[in-house]
Amino acid sequence: MIRSTALLLVLAFPIYCSSQNWADNHSIWHYEQINITPPYYEDYIKFSTIGDTVILGDVAKIIKEESFSVNGIASSKNIYMKSDTSKVYLYVPSINSYKLIYDFSAAVGDTIDVYCRDAHEDSTIRVVIDSLSFVEIDSVQLKVQYTHQYSLTNTEYYMGGEIIENIGWKDFMFPLHSFADPPYGGALRCYQNDTIGLIKFSNIDCDYISTNITETVHPESVQIFPNPTKGTIKIQIKNIIEVKITDLTNGRCIYNGKENSIDLSNQQSGIYIIQLTTDKGIIIDKIILK
Repeated sequence: MIRSTALLLVLAFPIYCSSQNWADNHSIWHYEQINITPPYYEDYIKFSTIGDTVILGDVAKIIKEESFSVNGIASSKNIYMKSDTSKVYLYVPSINSYKLIYDFSAAVGDTIDVYCRDAHEDSTIRVVIDSLSFVEIDSVQLKVQYTHQYSLTNTEYYMGGEIIENIGWKDFMFPLHSFADPPYGGALRCYQNDTIGLIKFSNIDCDYISTNITETVHPESVQIFPNPTKGTIKIQIKNIIEVKITDLTNGRCIYNGKENSIDLSNQQSGIYIIQLTTDKGIIIDKIILK
């Protein structure tokens, strides 16, 4: 059963209740992989829990990480993660140690030093918990942490925004590389397990791969202007269902809505990907912000 991403926000904090731990019940994540040339959403990344093992005396989940493209599986490897009460750790073979990825017990004002995978072994970024809420999924209440990065002293990696208990950061499993163009990884498309079923966080199908190399060509009825822009863009198109704008530099979603006029003046100069969903399909293009 597919459930909408318009999850129920509980206004008053309920009694904490969770029926699973990290990566339990055959958990599967699908993430976008944005490309720098069309088709922008050609690839996706999938994490699947495939078993258990013991590392350093602790039970860890074996999670298969696969990168898919139009040509099939581009890469595949196993990673190992464990959960201890409300904390989630990644096993790092090069130093034979676990590193912290999530702390779902963190309260408002707390900071979390999150390990940056694929960086050197001691690389972390500090994330601050700004506020909390809860979502209800299949009668299970999960905490949502709203976060920002504490400082930009480590600008190589980025993490900030919504982190959902036992599901993770909505922009990727791990912190994203800030300078890679594009970074490895992208926004969460879908999450599922045997308990709660399938939850979609995107209008793009979980395992969607585009084979249309001309997908950025607009129908004549679509106009996005001015482009390049110094701030506000206007969209002329009928029957907008959703507008999503993503920062191509770090893969971060900076806008999700359905307005025809969008102010980007508070964003840094650079290239952004705009995705328009209409009743006729999806149109993707670049925006240059001066």
